[in-house]
Amino acid sequence: MAHSKELAKNLFQPILKEYFKTSKSLSCAEIGVQYGTLSNGIVEYLDPSLLYLIDPWDEDNQKFKSMRLPVISNSEIREAYITTKNQPYIKNNPKIKFLKLKSIDAFQHIPNNSLDWVFIDGDHSYKGVSLDLEGVLPKMKPNSIIFGDDLTWDKKYHKNEELVESKYGHYSTVKALHKFQQNHLNIIESLELSPDLVNPSKTILSGIGRENGSWVSIKTKNVLNKLAPYKLNKHIGTSQDIWLLKINKNLKHE
Repeated sequence: MAHSKELAKNLFQPILKEYFKTSKSLSCAEIGVQYGTLSNGIVEYLDPSLLYLIDPWDEDNQKFKSMRLPVISNSEIREAYITTKNQPYIKNNPKIKFLKLKSIDAFQHIPNNSLDWVFIDGDHSYKGVSLDLEGVLPKMKPNSIIFGDDLTWDKKYHKNEELVESKYGHYSTVKALHKFQQNHLNIIESLELSPDLVNPSKTILSGIGRENGSWVSIKTKNVLNKLAPYKLNKHIGTSQDIWLLKINKNLKHE
């Protein structure tokens, strides 16, 4: 999902300041860039020491087809890439590295143990989220943060996606996070979500909100109750379907 640059200011900035004691001069990556609006905000408000922008800007439209998003034309995809390159805080910025590749291939161009934080907002299928999590993990420093979007993205918007086990409802991101936690319990400090995701009086659980209907009240609460232990983060506000993983100091790379 495309995000405004204000997400960098209103969400990333306070969380990074709280965790790192600063939100600036950190090394980071964004997976799933589209028009670069959020990327521009990351540079404007957070002034990273290095920012990798990872997106294939793939003109075969497979990402959009697999996620049952409206398929955009090749010219629109080219426009998205050009728009990103020309965002005011990105254009000719030596701190920006474009990786016009699928994430699994882009990770090969990022040194291990080099990222302070990453934002994952690419392929929301179970396979896609799993590959992004496992692929980026070796790139993370000890005491780092993995942010992600669309926790309650519904499986029915994935064409040809295998059925997700019933205890997860149809939420492929939840299934991928649960599996990732099980595989890496020794290095995950916490999984943190919006308090609104578990508050029945709020928008996400009321079934009101996104046009695609992927937020469903009863299912969402049941799914979250099946997720491995999580904390609520006050900075992740109303109607934000964003999650974050804090990676602890026990992280060791082979």
